[in-house]
Amino acid sequence: MKFGPQRLGEYLASLTPGPELGAALGVIDPGWLCGYDAVSFVHGQSRQVAHEQGRLLLGVSHVARCGIDGGQHGQRTAAPDEWSSHEVKAALGLTRRAGDCLVDEALAIVDQAPEIGEAMLAGELDLPRARLLVKLTTNLSDSARAAVLANALPLAALSGERWTTGRLAEYATSLAMALDPHAKRDEYETAVRGRRVVASRNPDGTSDLSGRQLPPERVAAAAARIDVLAKAALCLFVARRLAGDGDPRPIDHLRAEIFLCLTEGTWAGLGDAEILAALRSSRLDPEAESKPLDGIELSLSTFTALGLDLEPGDLAGHGPVHAQHALAVLARLGAAQWRWILSDTTNNLLGTGLTPARPIGFAARSAGCDSVVNLHVSLGLLDSCLRAAAAGGTPDFLDEEVWQTWRPVLLDIAKRGAEPPPPPDDPDRRFAGAHLRREVQLAHGRCIGVGCRAPARRSDLDHRRDHAKGGKTTPENSAPLCRHDHRGKHEGGWNLERTPSGHRWTSRLGHTYDVPDRPVWRQLPDPVPDAEARDWPAPTEPDPDRDSLGRPWNESSLWAYTPPDLPPF
Repeated sequence: MKFGPQRLGEYLASLTPGPELGAALGVIDPGWLCGYDAVSFVHGQSRQVAHEQGRLLLGVSHVARCGIDGGQHGQRTAAPDEWSSHEVKAALGLTRRAGDCLVDEALAIVDQAPEIGEAMLAGELDLPRARLLVKLTTNLSDSARAAVLANALPLAALSGERWTTGRLAEYATSLAMALDPHAKRDEYETAVRGRRVVASRNPDGTSDLSGRQLPPERVAAAAARIDVLAKAALCLFVARRLAGDGDPRPIDHLRAEIFLCLTEGTWAGLGDAEILAALRSSRLDPEAESKPLDGIELSLSTFTALGLDLEPGDLAGHGPVHAQHALAVLARLGAAQWRWILSDTTNNLLGTGLTPARPIGFAARSAGCDSVVNLHVSLGLLDSCLRAAAAGGTPDFLDEEVWQTWRPVLLDIAKRGAEPPPPPDDPDRRFAGAHLRREVQLAHGRCIGVGCRAPARRSDLDHRRDHAKGGKTTPENSAPLCRHDHRGKHEGGWNLERTPSGHRWTSRLGHTYDVPDRPVWRQLPDPVPDAEARDWPAPTEPDPDRDSLGRPWNESSLWAYTPPDLPPF
C-alpha cells in the first residue's frame, strides 16, 4: 500500500471505523512512516479504538442484563441487579469498584444517552470524553440532555475540534446549569449520600487517603484549618530559621503531617496551640517516628527481619513495601499481635501460632493494639538457630547483635512449633474457634474471590460446603471470603468448589474462573547483579519557602491544584 505525500490521512479518514478501518491499520507499520503520516496513523487508530470501546460498552450492557437465569436466547432483564457487575469484573480481571463503574457507564450510555454510544461506534468520541459527557448529563431532563449533547458532541468529535476534557467539562457544565437549573441541586443531594473516605495505592510505594463527595462547606472548613495550622507553624519556623534553628519542612509537608496526625489519632484531644508544639517536636523528637501503629497488618519474612535479604514486606490492603520501610514499620509494632507461620523448604505449611516474645528493645504486647504482624519462618532457619543456641554460640550467618536481639522470638517460635497442635474444634459447631480462624487466615492470606485482595483477617470464614447442608467446620471446608464475595456465593448465583490446586468459581452465566492456592510465602528472585551498582541521584530537598507548585508558602492554597486532562485510554 503506497500513498503520496500527506495522502495516508485522507485515506484513513475515508474508512468506516470497525472491520474496514481496522484491516487497513493492521497492515501499516508505523516505523516506516514519515512524521506527518505517523500523526495520521495515530489519529486513525484513535478512531478505531473509540469504535472498539463503544462495542465493549455495548457488550457490557448486555452482560449486565442477562440476569440470574443466564439470559437464554437473547432474553434480557429490564434492569441489572447487584451481581451484574460481578460477572463483568471477573471476566475482565477488574476490581469490584472498576467493574461497578464500567457497568454503570455502559448502562448510562445505552439507556440514557444513545447519542454518545452512536458517536463512539462511529469513531468520533473516545472513552474519556464519553465518560465526561455521561457524568455531566446523567441527571438532566431528557430535553436538556439532548440539547447539551447536540452542542457538545461536535466539539468533542475526533474529526472535529477535539476539545480537551477540561475545556469540554467547563462548557458542558455551564450549558447544563443554564438549561436545567434544578438538576445540579438534585445531583448534589444524590452525590453527597455517597460520601466516603478512600485509601489507594501508588506505584511508587506511597498511598493516598482522600474524602470523596463531601459537603463543600465542610471540606472548605477542614482545608482552612489545616492551612491555618500549617501557615502558623511556618511563621514560627521561618523566624527560627533566621536564627539558625528552623524547621526545613515546606508547607506541603506540614499540611500532610497535620492531616495524618489528626486522622490517625496521634493528636487526639489537642488544641491548636498544643498541635503547633507537637508539630515542631515531631521533627526534633527522635521518637516521633517510633510511636505504635494501630489497625494495620504487616507480613514479613524472618530472613528480611534478620537482615539476611531485602525481600519486600506486605502491608495488608496496601501491598508490597520495600524491606527498609517494612523494618521501620515492624519496629513500631511491638504492641501488635505477632503470629508465626512455619514452612518447610518447599514452602509447605507446617504450623501456625502466636508468640508473646519480642526482639530486645521492642515494646511488649498490648491487648489494646489492633495491629498484627505475620512472621514467616523457614524450618531450615529455625533448625540452624536451635543448633547454635544448644551449642551456646551464634548462627554463622548472623551478626552477634542481631542474634541476641532476635533470639527470644526465634527460640519461642521453635518451642511452640514443636508442641502438639491444640485439639481441633468440634466440626459440627457453626462458627470456628480462634485457632482455626487464624490457621485459615494465614494459609490463604486474602479473600479467595476472583481477583479479590481483601485481607483474610477482615473477611468472613466461609464453609465451602454450607454448614446448613452438612458442611463441617474444618480447615479443609473453610476459606476466607470478603462479605461481598460471601454474599455473591449465597445470594448472587455463584458456585464455589475445591480443586486440587485451588478453588473454582462458576458464574451464574456458566463461566468458570480458577483461583489458585497462594503459596505460604511468595517465592521472589534474588536481586539482579547490577541492582546495587546504579548511582541513584540524591533526592532533591524541597524549598522550605515554596509549595510543590513553586508558589510562595504564604500564597499557597489547598484549592489551587487544577486536575490534568484525562488520558485518552
